[in-house]
Amino acid sequence: MPLILFIFIAYLPIKINHKNSTTTATTKLNFENQEDPSKIGSENKEKIANQEHPFLNLIQKTIFQALLWIVYQLKQYMHPKFMLAYYCFYVYISAEVLMATVSVLAWALLGLELEPHFNKPYMATSLQDFWGRRWNLMASNALRSSVYEPLKRWVSSRSHDIGAMLPRIVAVMGTFVASGLVHEIALYYFARMRPSWEMTGFFVLQGLVVIVEIVVKKFLLMKGFAWRMNIVVSRVLVVGFVMVSAMCLFFPPVLKFNAVVRLEREVGAMGEFLKCSLIMLISFVNGK
Repeated sequence: MPLILFIFIAYLPIKINHKNSTTTATTKLNFENQEDPSKIGSENKEKIANQEHPFLNLIQKTIFQALLWIVYQLKQYMHPKFMLAYYCFYVYISAEVLMATVSVLAWALLGLELEPHFNKPYMATSLQDFWGRRWNLMASNALRSSVYEPLKRWVSSRSHDIGAMLPRIVAVMGTFVASGLVHEIALYYFARMRPSWEMTGFFVLQGLVVIVEIVVKKFLLMKGFAWRMNIVVSRVLVVGFVMVSAMCLFFPPVLKFNAVVRLEREVGAMGEFLKCSLIMLISFVNGK
C-alpha cells in the first residue's frame, strides 16, 4: 500500500467503498504482483473520469452552509429558541461539508470513493433508524464494534435465564452512555470547563427512548399487531424529538463557552493568514 494511502486511511475517520474505488483494486493487484503500487494505469484513470464527480455534492453542501451563515449574521433579530434550532441544522451541514471535502480530496488525489458519513438523517422513521443507520455512520460503526457487541456478548454470557431482551437493552444503553462521555471529554478539552453532564444526559435520554422503541416493537410483534405509523408523521416525530432534546441538553453547554464566537475568531484568523500568505507569494513572484 502506498504510504500516502495508508496515512489517509489511518488518520481520518473514513471507510473506503471498495466496490466503487478503482484505485483500491488496482493498488491491491499491483501489490500482489510486486509492482510499484503508486502507479495507476491509464485505463484506471479513465474509469475514474467516467464515475460520478463528488464535487457536485460538495458545491451543494457549501452553498447551503453559506445560506445558513447569512442567516447567522441576522442572529440579533432572531429569537433565542430559533437560534437553538438553527444550530441543529448548522452542525449537520458543517459536518456534511467537512466530510464532502475529504471525499473530494480522496477522489482527486487517490481515486477513492468513500462511504458516506450521513445517510439522510432527516428521513429517519425511528430513533433506531436515526442513530444506527443514518447519523454519523463512522461513529456508529466504531461504537457497534467497540461497545455494543462486546457488552451484549458479556451480558448474554451471564444472563441465560433472564431473557433475550436484557443483553440488547444493556448494550444499547451502554453505547449511548459511552457516546455521551466521549462528547463530555471532547467539550472539556475544547473549553476547559467542568463537565455539566448535560451532553451525557442528552445521549442517555436518546438511549432510553430507543429502548422504549425496542420493547414496544417487540410487544406489538408478539401480539400480532401489524399497524405502522404514517411515515411522514414518524419522520416529523423523530427529527423533532432529536432537535428539541438537543436544544435543551446538547447545545447549552456548547454555547456556555461561546463556541460560535470562538469559531468566528478562528475562521477570521485563518482568512487573514491566507490573505497575508497570498500577498507575500505575489510579492515574491513579482520580485518585490
